[in-house]
Amino acid sequence: MGAWGYKTFENDSALDWVSDFINSKELTKLVKQKDPDPNELRAAAAIIIQLHKVNDLWFDQENIDKLIGRLEDVVNDGEWFKSWFSSRDARDIKKEMRKYIRELKKLEGYG
Repeated sequence: MGAWGYKTFENDSALDWVSDFINSKELTKLVKQKDPDPNELRAAAAIIIQLHKVNDLWFDQENIDKLIGRLEDVVNDGEWFKSWFSSRDARDIKKEMRKYIRELKKLEGYG
């Protein structure tokens, strides 16, 4: 086991376990769907952003780029936002998604 510090995620064992735990195959499946669920895309973005605060190399760069594209598609799809009961909620969700897009664009994945 390689370790470079004493914190929870500062060793190879923990990082390998988390990588198996999150199973990037699910992300690949999500971003390749014809019409992915916008709520699943939002959840994926939030998780990826949080995990990158721990370590930078959790996800394949291609999947990150595809997720960005999917989120941009949702932001530009006015129909999905019209489906929300509250226009304020829809506005806040769109704002959140734009923030996720900005943050994802700053990340570097592997590959």
